[in-house]
Amino acid sequence: MRVLVKRRLDQSPFDLRVIRQAMTARLLLPAAAPRGVRVESSRDAQAPGEWAIPLGAPTDRAVLFVHGGAFIAGSPRTHRALTTWLAARSGVRVLSLDYRLAPEFPFPAGLDDVVQAIGRLESSGFALSRIALAGDSAGAALVLGAMQRLRAAGRTMPAAAALICPLTDMTDASGSLRTNARSEPLLSLRHRTQSFVLYAGATPLDDPLLSPLYADLRDFPPLLVESSDIEVLWDDARRLVERARAAGVSVVFVPQRGLGHDWQLFVPYVPEARQSVERIAKFLADHLR
Repeated sequence: MRVLVKRRLDQSPFDLRVIRQAMTARLLLPAAAPRGVRVESSRDAQAPGEWAIPLGAPTDRAVLFVHGGAFIAGSPRTHRALTTWLAARSGVRVLSLDYRLAPEFPFPAGLDDVVQAIGRLESSGFALSRIALAGDSAGAALVLGAMQRLRAAGRTMPAAAALICPLTDMTDASGSLRTNARSEPLLSLRHRTQSFVLYAGATPLDDPLLSPLYADLRDFPPLLVESSDIEVLWDDARRLVERARAAGVSVVFVPQRGLGHDWQLFVPYVPEARQSVERIAKFLADHLR
C-alpha cells in the first residue's frame, strides 16, 4: 500500500485534497489501542489533540508528540497506532498535538502551536524537565524548531527528544533525495517543493526554524534519531547527527537498513516497527525518571 500511495501521488498534479486523502488512507490502520491504554480527546485550546494514557501512568510527566505530514497533512488520528504503542511501552502519557496545517495556516503557525502546547503542559503542572518531545518527519522538524525557541527564550529544555526519520533540511541539499528517490517506498518527491512553499511562504528555506540542520544545536537535550538508508531523508538524519554531536549534544543514532520512511507508524504489524517503538519508548522513559 505504501508504494501504491507514492505512485498515486507521483502520477497526479498537486492537489491538496488528494494528497491529504492519500496520506490519511495509508495511515488509518484498523488496529485497536494496546491493552491498558485509553485515548482521550484534549479539548484544551492551547494544547488540542488527544491523550494516550497507559494504566498507572504517573501524573507528573508526559511526552508531547508532533506528527509528520509535510506540514500540510496528518493528525493525531493518523498517528494513533504509534502514539498509543509509545504510551504503552513507555508507561508515560502521550499528548499527540493537533497543530495547525498549511496552507490554511502557514509558518510559523504550526511551530507556534508546539511551543504553546509545551507552555500549556508546564502551566498544567508538568515541569519541563519531566516533559519529553517526539516527532516524525516534518513533526521532528517542528520539535527541533520548538527547542530553538525555548533556548532563545532562556527556558529550561525538555528532558529529551526522539526524532523519527527527521526532516531537517528543506533546501534540497541532501544527496539522498536523489540517490534514494527510487528505493524510497513512501515519500513522493514530486510535490515536495510545493508543500514546503505552502508552509514556508516568503521565509527562506534555510531559516533554522524551517531547516534545523542549520541551527545552533548547542545545549540541546539528549536526542534519539532513527532513520533508514533507503529513505530520501537519510542524509537529513545523518547530517543532523553529525552537527549535533559536534555541538556537544548527546545523540543516540539508530541507522536501519532497507526500511522505508516512517516505518514506525506500522507498529501493529511490522516487527521492525515494534522494535523501534520499544527502543524509543525506553529512551524517553529513561530520561523522564
